[in-house]
Amino acid sequence: MNAPSFANGKSLLIQVRTTIRHDYSYINSGAVKVGDDVFEVDSWGQHALNGIDAPSVLEEEGIAGYPIYHSVRSDGKQHKFDIVVDSQQNITLATFKDLVSVKIVGGTKKDFGDSTGIMGSFDGTILMRDGTPLLDIDDSQQANAFGQEWQVLEEEPMLFRKVRSPQAPKEKCLLPSDVTKESRHVRRRLEEQTISKEAAEMACGHFSGRKFDACVFDVIAVGDLDIAQAGAF
Repeated sequence: MNAPSFANGKSLLIQVRTTIRHDYSYINSGAVKVGDDVFEVDSWGQHALNGIDAPSVLEEEGIAGYPIYHSVRSDGKQHKFDIVVDSQQNITLATFKDLVSVKIVGGTKKDFGDSTGIMGSFDGTILMRDGTPLLDIDDSQQANAFGQEWQVLEEEPMLFRKVRSPQAPKEKCLLPSDVTKESRHVRRRLEEQTISKEAAEMACGHFSGRKFDACVFDVIAVGDLDIAQAGAF
């Protein structure tokens, strides 16, 4: 996501990196750039500010003057980093074990009105890079083409410190069909040990509607009942 008008023109750029596991992919790291500062969060709460691992100045200096508040669950499985823009707006990077999520809370039109990216426009329209609306997100071919179109391009800044395949322009983002035969064999073996739908529904009972369905899917896909308490990843 790119928001050029963020913070009166300081600009905001957010990138995520995904990994394929079995029949799903998940975000394993996220990076936020405000002005000239970059904050990066990886699996299990590993983080870095401007290339310095686990800095002790998150609350004091933060990113481009915005404090970053770090909280961690007692068992160490879940971390949360809140970039406090103002009393109404937060950019939150959270981790649950090796899963990472990025969420913008309370984004205003002033800061995000001109934002573009894989999450769509400020008014909720899902757009291709040329501004054309995506007609049917439920169509797998359209969805796959849409996701690959928002891959970070060669001419765009890459926020992550480590370069990892695939990288444009030589390689496109991988699709589940690109998983090797060996990985599919491992997937089938794991599916035999998966959590039952009944157990997942019980663990997700505190949700309803689409959140309940998403929770059940995540629990079964990841194979971890604990994710039902972790929220959306």
